[in-house]
Amino acid sequence: MRRPPERCGPLRGRLGLAVPVFLVDTVHLPPWIPGTVLTVNAVLGAVGATPVGATPVGAALTGHRRWSSLMASQAIVGGAFVAVLCCAYVPSALSICCALAAVVLVTVGELIQSLIVSPIVNDCATAASRGRYNSLSQMAFSIGDVVTPALMTTLLARGPAATWIPMAALALVDMPGIALLAGHLPAMRRRINHPSLTEPDGL
Repeated sequence: MRRPPERCGPLRGRLGLAVPVFLVDTVHLPPWIPGTVLTVNAVLGAVGATPVGATPVGAALTGHRRWSSLMASQAIVGGAFVAVLCCAYVPSALSICCALAAVVLVTVGELIQSLIVSPIVNDCATAASRGRYNSLSQMAFSIGDVVTPALMTTLLARGPAATWIPMAALALVDMPGIALLAGHLPAMRRRINHPSLTEPDGL
């Protein structure tokens, strides 16, 4: 039986730790906002945690190159962080709308990555090394989960712009890195939901 894709840890960590604290302590939104934001993230994530092609996100990705879809996910995540930043500079009603838009965007980005990262890792490995590759992949996400609290605490202490502009910039900086890796990893150039391993390697 095919396993649902795993959700990418770093996105979930940033959302779960930093955004609720920021929205209540810095933006001074009502105390029900964090629960609502996390609930929306959890519900959308659960609905989207199905095989590629079985959800609107999966269907939209089918046939596209993995590397270009990863770049799109980074652009979406960058937009989500900009939406969080806007919460600090607009009236409360608009802040709530921005917060909800941010959580939807971050969840979509998370879903896109969860549908692509694991297949890339598996396709890069041989049958003998697949377990090791997957362990290293999960370790990388775990390291991100460990580093995130300290990093976000430091950034939040410096104000909204110092927190979310670097986060959005980092998401965008990842994009040329993805394109560079795609030039060296055939697994990143394959099309989503196309099982053939003889797919042409052209970008």
